[in-house]
Amino acid sequence: MKDTIAIYHDDNLRYPKDPFDAASIIRNGIDYILSELTGERIDSEWNPLGKLVSKGSKIIIKPNFVTIKDHHFELNSDRQLAVTTNNSLIVPLIEYAYKAVGDNGKIIIADSPIEASDFDKTVSKLGVLHIVEEFQKRGYPVELVDLRDFRVKPIQIINNLRLGNRSFNLGLFIKKSLPGDNSGYSTIDLLEKSAFNNHKGINKLRFYKPHYKKPLEAHFDNHHKYNLANSILEADLIINLPKMKTHKISGVTLALKNLIGLTNKKYWLPHYTEGYMSSGDQYDHEPKMSERIQNFLRVIPIGFGNSIFIRYPITIEESQQVQMPIYNGSWIKNDTLWRTILDVAKVVEYSDKTGNLAETKQRKVLSIIDGVVAGEGNGPLGATAKYCDVLLGSMNMYHLDFLATKMMGFNTHKIKYLKDIQERDINYTCNQSKLPGFKFVTPERWAGLYEK
Repeated sequence: MKDTIAIYHDDNLRYPKDPFDAASIIRNGIDYILSELTGERIDSEWNPLGKLVSKGSKIIIKPNFVTIKDHHFELNSDRQLAVTTNNSLIVPLIEYAYKAVGDNGKIIIADSPIEASDFDKTVSKLGVLHIVEEFQKRGYPVELVDLRDFRVKPIQIINNLRLGNRSFNLGLFIKKSLPGDNSGYSTIDLLEKSAFNNHKGINKLRFYKPHYKKPLEAHFDNHHKYNLANSILEADLIINLPKMKTHKISGVTLALKNLIGLTNKKYWLPHYTEGYMSSGDQYDHEPKMSERIQNFLRVIPIGFGNSIFIRYPITIEESQQVQMPIYNGSWIKNDTLWRTILDVAKVVEYSDKTGNLAETKQRKVLSIIDGVVAGEGNGPLGATAKYCDVLLGSMNMYHLDFLATKMMGFNTHKIKYLKDIQERDINYTCNQSKLPGFKFVTPERWAGLYEK
């Protein structure tokens, strides 16, 4: 595969009603990207993934499923298109994966969505379950796996009671065990190779409540541990299918950030450092008492991974957005999550099948970003639809994210995990004569993304 980025842009690029439509323009875009990356011409015998894997190999397909609901709004059709990978990308890549690995291979569609997400309900509503069942009827060795070994189930006592311009919600998060990965899990310690090595806030690394101090189990002294499903470690190729969208903690969520959905024990993943300004990056100011109260009530731990939640944010009906005080490092000076993003990418690429960190990459990662309908504003869940009509693909996630961020209209060096990437090192090809460019709405407290 060439070390380049292939971009397919067409003003008529739309998701087909039938993801199995062999004549869809989405499939044309996928074919263009794979042809440019392989340097091969498309014909009836074409096996674009055959250069990456052989018969009997194992392929992971990693879409972005996220969820079908946030806490205060059911996602409407446009917002759903903006936050989840469309099935019209998944179908042709399953077909090409099968052509490469054959009957004795294995194709796993896998994700580890947010812990409150109902995976079965999500994949059913999105139509992914139907796709998998259809391929299984055809004899394809494909399966669908929720990589999490537990989730929290929301039990709503008061659900979205509107009090003026606020949405009042009261309920419980109950921890539920899940079957998880049949192959089990492995813990990988990056030690001094972690982006958290010598980080001065190591004792204040935090995740969301009720697990907010759980990162300390994995990050202490010179240890920096991450947990992966063994199915990921056994994979020869990962086909990474992120959305092009903004993210209120990391600025953007693209190819590299999407790999977080391959981890288990996500509460080990530091998202912010407790404190504000010079002492941490949780807040962009010293929080007021009213903000502290709201943040305390958001999730109140009651033991054994269970919690109570009480939420009453201001809601904006027209845009289906909520206004809540900052509580989890969601601002442009977050100095934590970018380190987690780099660490997870290193673990995914360099961990061998036994869970040991190697000096060379142990599996290939092909990333194709779905920017047909992208997400802008308060992503990931609060993103609103932006029709960009573009697909981008590469074997180099770092360069791909850099170019995608630039196309979104942002200063790439404001995205901290891209700060060492040099534009002069990036090669790309496009079906159009001009590189497409857009101006995305930033998340709240990320206005500086436009600054040069």
